[in-house]
Amino acid sequence: MRARVADFGLAKQGNEGESHLTTRIAGTHGYLAPEYALYGQLTEKSDVYSFGIVVLEIMCGRKALDLSSSTFLITDWAWSLMKAGRLEQVLDPSLLGCEDSVMSRRYPRMIMERFLLVGILCAHLMVALRPTMLDALRMLEGDIEVPTIPDRPLYGNDMIVSG
Repeated sequence: MRARVADFGLAKQGNEGESHLTTRIAGTHGYLAPEYALYGQLTEKSDVYSFGIVVLEIMCGRKALDLSSSTFLITDWAWSLMKAGRLEQVLDPSLLGCEDSVMSRRYPRMIMERFLLVGILCAHLMVALRPTMLDALRMLEGDIEVPTIPDRPLYGNDMIVSG
């Protein structure tokens, strides 16, 4: 898997704290925040969503979209396994290695779990439940606690786009 990261600066087109509505959607499938892909609403939290997807890809060793799987969105797949307490199945096996590996000593499972939880939180469907980029960074660094991961709403009317 080759990661491709690009900052299109979409959320930076408006003034800080304001949302932007557009009818011309641009971006890569799997990385677009649902409120942007569905309604054209673009905020700084749209960038947080994309960041969460990239974190999940790195930690899981899986693409954002996997059409060969019944849970083809990495967010749904990772969230359901984490809620079931199946951390080992979510993490990329190359990160786990054996207990004596340099990677395991350097990055304990507790830290890897925190990264996964932050990725899931950043990529939450509900805009209001996503952290700010600053808070996401502080969680990754261990400066603040990662809150309990909220339930994932159903698509459609349950999806809140304000935040």
